[in-house]
Amino acid sequence: MVKGLAIIKSKDVIHRDLKLPNVLITFKNLPVDYHRIKAQGGKSDFSIKDYIKNLSTADLIGPSEKECPIIVKIADLGFARKLDENSMTASHCGTPLLMSPQILLGEFYNHKADVWSLGCCFYELLTGFTPFTGTNKANLAQNIKNGDYSIPKTIKLSLEAIEFLNKCLQFDADKRMSFD
Repeated sequence: MVKGLAIIKSKDVIHRDLKLPNVLITFKNLPVDYHRIKAQGGKSDFSIKDYIKNLSTADLIGPSEKECPIIVKIADLGFARKLDENSMTASHCGTPLLMSPQILLGEFYNHKADVWSLGCCFYELLTGFTPFTGTNKANLAQNIKNGDYSIPKTIKLSLEAIEFLNKCLQFDADKRMSFD
């Protein structure tokens, strides 16, 4: 996802609606009959959960990108727009629970809004829910301003993963990580 957003940014485009339903994943090495069996409502001895669990870091990084068994693509560029490196926009669009605070508050924003959404996606992948919630947009904005999100104690993360999330989910866009 990071590489995909970096490529989008290199084209001077901002996505503005990055969320898990807009991320497409393909597993290259599934058994040939897996999709046919599933489409017919049948059972297969193959388990995607076990397949992913058994992948090693070497499998994912591999000698070349072409050999990686998982392909990730960012889809739905319906809200995307061209945005120069030094430009900003103020259009209000996207999914509120994953919108950067600047979009939610009607302020000007740039490519770092996608970094916020990336952090929300990673948090959701790890925990199963979004880092910030609210009863309405104003309450959601206040919760984001407070910056209070926590990772459940049952989830063990490396210091690098925690630092990555914290850099993505900075309320202050100037401190937020960028793709540069």
